[in-house]
Amino acid sequence: MQPIEALRHEIRELLVQDPEAAIAKLKAALPTGANRQKDVLMLQARWEELEREMTKGTIAREDAELRRNQIFEGLLDTIGDLTEGDLKPAKASTQPKWLWPTVGGIAAIGLVAFLFFGKNKSEVAAAGVAALPTNEQRADSFTDPRDGQRYRTVRLAGHTWMAENLRFQTPNAACYADDPANCNEHGRLYPWQDAFSACPEGWHLPSTTEWKDLALNAGGYQLNVKTPPDVMGNPAQALAALSLGGNTGFDATASGYHDATRFDGLDKFGGYWSSSKAYREYVMAVVFDTWREKQLILEGTEQDWKLSCRCVKN
Repeated sequence: MQPIEALRHEIRELLVQDPEAAIAKLKAALPTGANRQKDVLMLQARWEELEREMTKGTIAREDAELRRNQIFEGLLDTIGDLTEGDLKPAKASTQPKWLWPTVGGIAAIGLVAFLFFGKNKSEVAAAGVAALPTNEQRADSFTDPRDGQRYRTVRLAGHTWMAENLRFQTPNAACYADDPANCNEHGRLYPWQDAFSACPEGWHLPSTTEWKDLALNAGGYQLNVKTPPDVMGNPAQALAALSLGGNTGFDATASGYHDATRFDGLDKFGGYWSSSKAYREYVMAVVFDTWREKQLILEGTEQDWKLSCRCVKN
């Protein structure tokens, strides 16, 4: 691997584990006073300011995520534009040629814990022995008083999630292929307007932020809102962990979709609505792609498509 590619790889890995270390690593690789280093210093100042506001509790969670993602995008753009000539001359290393192993998923757990759950870095490191924070995976159940349907629930990423797809009947919801048996196994498919108000009282359709937290907690996600897409952590690991039979108990299913003309994708794709707009008239959805890319993906989707729903406790 060329030095520039090795640096890009290391910084991308660090970014989800310890953004401060990623910024410091890039700054150290650039000559003092160079324009590239000045760009990184600006990103570092923005990150430190964000940390102070989060510590004081003077910034809303949604705003913090937006600014965090802007800083990450700036850092990814910077390393993407680097050339070998931008770097300091390489020095011979005197370090021993061994490293602590990288455990899958720890990067994502560290990011979520450090940003949102108030753990310091030593606590995160101590917790990073397993790929997922299993101490938070508490299974339970909930009965919807509207129709008596019972759902398994699981506690993940600081929230209580339904561990089954919603089955509540709304005016425009459908069973896959209009077969009631599919509703029993896969839940109903909802257009976004129905999904937005389909969750029972005390529960809500998850926001993009809540989906991202869940995905990062399980490994990572791919965000398809520009080309090339942004990749955070390990989306393939998150797909495996959050899919049916995975080690989180979330049990997402590839329940297909209806694209306003036909049903498709059963046993290949699972599409889940968020409550958040993506751009123009599109809404952010979470795609469990078990067929083509084999990744957990966030992308904009037309509102009249019918997708599955999971609800989160208020």
